[in-house]
Amino acid sequence: MDKNESFWQAMKNGLPLGAVFFGALVGPVMVTGSYTMNYFLKYGIKGWLICPFYALCIFIWFYCGFTHTRITAESNPDKNVYDYTMLAKALYGKYTFMVPLYDLWILLAMVLTAASTIATGGMLIASFLGSAYVVGAVVMAALVTVVAIFGADIVRKASTVMMFGLIGLMILLLVITFVHKGGALLRYLSSGWEPEACPPLAEGFWRIFILTCGSSSWALGVGSLAQKLKTKKDCVAGAFTAGISGALAFLLMFFIVAAWCDQAAAVESGTPVLNIATEWLAGELPWLPIAYYGLMILALVSSGAPAVFIATQRMKKIFSGLDYEHKDKLYSIIFGTGFCAVVIVLAMTGLNAIVGKYFQYLGYYGQICGIIPMVIIWPILRKKGIRPVIKEK
Repeated sequence: MDKNESFWQAMKNGLPLGAVFFGALVGPVMVTGSYTMNYFLKYGIKGWLICPFYALCIFIWFYCGFTHTRITAESNPDKNVYDYTMLAKALYGKYTFMVPLYDLWILLAMVLTAASTIATGGMLIASFLGSAYVVGAVVMAALVTVVAIFGADIVRKASTVMMFGLIGLMILLLVITFVHKGGALLRYLSSGWEPEACPPLAEGFWRIFILTCGSSSWALGVGSLAQKLKTKKDCVAGAFTAGISGALAFLLMFFIVAAWCDQAAAVESGTPVLNIATEWLAGELPWLPIAYYGLMILALVSSGAPAVFIATQRMKKIFSGLDYEHKDKLYSIIFGTGFCAVVIVLAMTGLNAIVGKYFQYLGYYGQICGIIPMVIIWPILRKKGIRPVIKEK
C-alpha cells in the first residue's frame, strides 16, 4: 500500500495534520514578534538561517510521533488509540510511572501558553486603556475565562476563525513592510546587521533545538487526530507540512521585524510588531493600530481560552466528587479564575522571560518525556521487532 500510494494522496492525508500544528503555532506570541526577537533576530540578520534548522527538527519529531501513532494503531486493532494518553501509554510501555509526568508536561505547556497570552494581552490592553499593566492582565484573564466556560464548541470556533485572521495579519504586515521599508530591509540584509553584544549563531541553533523539544508534545497531541495516516508516506507528508509551514511562519515574521532592526533591538518588551503597528507606521497608516488592537485582542482570547478550558477540565477530574451536573458553570468559573490567578503571577515576570526562559525549561523537560523515547528508543525497538502493545491492567 505504501509503495503504490501517490504523492498527492499522501499529502491529502498528511497536510491537515501539519495544518493543525501551524494553526497552534501562529498565535499572538508569534505575531507580536516575541519569538523573532528571542530566537532569531537576537543573532543578527543571519538569524534567518535558523529557520531551516527549525523545520528539520520539527520534521524529525513529528515523523517519529506520527509513526508511533500509526504503528500503535496497527498493533492494537481492538483499541481506539487515537488519544494522547493512550499513545503515551504505548510510548512508555511498562514504565507507566512516566504517563503522569507526560500529563504534567502537557499541563505546564498550558500554563505557559496562558501566561504568554495574558502577558501579551496585558500589555496591549494597558497600552490601549492607558492603565497599569496589572489592570490589563486582569482584564485579559477575565476575557479568556469567560470564553473558556462556554465549553469546547465555542473555543474551537473562536480558534478556527482567529487562525485565519492571524495569518491574514501576517500577510498584510509583510506587504506593508515591503512597500514602506523594502529599501531598509535590503540594506540590513546586505550589510549583515548585528545587534550590540551579538551572541554566537551556534547558541541560536541550540536554543531553537530546545524550543522544538518543547513543541514535540504536539507530535502525539496531533497524532491523536491521525486516523488517516496509514502509511510511511502519510507520516512523511504530515511531518513535512508541520516543519515547513512552521518555518515559513517564523521566516515571514523575521523579515517583517528585520526591516526595523535598530528600533526593534531597542524594544525592551520584546514585542516589536506592536510598536510597528501602533507607533512606527501609525502616522502613515492611521487605521493600522485600530485593526491591530482589535484582531490581537480577539486572537489572544481565542488562544488563551483552550489552555484555560483544558486546565479546568483536568481540575474537574481531580475534584470528581463535586456536583458538576447542576453547577458545572459555577465550578468552571471557580477553577478558571484560580488557574488564571496563578497564570497572572507568572505573566508578571514578563513576556521575554516566558518565551526566552520558561519555554526553554519546557524543552528540557520534553527531551526526557518526548524526544528520548519517541525519537531514540522506539525506533531501535521497532528495528528489533518489538511492537507498542497496550496491555490492559
